[in-house]
Amino acid sequence: EGNRAHRERGAAHSYGEVAGYAAGMDPRPGSPRPPALARVIRAALADAGLGPGDVDVVFADAAGSPADDLLEARAITEVFGARAVPVTAPKTLVGRLYGGGAALDVATALLALRDGVIPHTAGTTRLAPGCDIDLVRSAPREAALTSALVLARGYGGFTSALVLRKTEPDGTNQGAHR
Repeated sequence: EGNRAHRERGAAHSYGEVAGYAAGMDPRPGSPRPPALARVIRAALADAGLGPGDVDVVFADAAGSPADDLLEARAITEVFGARAVPVTAPKTLVGRLYGGGAALDVATALLALRDGVIPHTAGTTRLAPGCDIDLVRSAPREAALTSALVLARGYGGFTSALVLRKTEPDGTNQGAHR
């Protein structure tokens, strides 16, 4: 729902809006093509009219598979740079939800935008070699947030990226450059 529709229907609160989206499929195993995630992230940012420096937090899919998590960390680093944006995986606080995980991440991202707090990633004491990301660990992190990127990956290679933008409670956009 856009801000205008939100205001017209008289909704009591708005925490944010969908600013951009993209999806793709990873290539078949053994293909010389790279995984789709970095391309999908860039496409979602372009759809939102944002650059990598405009994203305040990334909500990683964090499937719990070392190989998949390393691919995700590398894609985030490829797009944003090493340790350039806070990354979190709040699903670690409740467990793997399979198809419901992305919905939980979207709701959590909207609450993070509203409250200015990035939830932490539970159970991670150190990063694996090659994971050069700023993973929020141990405790939530306060931050001025106006945009969030939510990543979701499914079995079989489906990959998606959703860009959320903070809105004021009345539904107006937050931030002049966004």
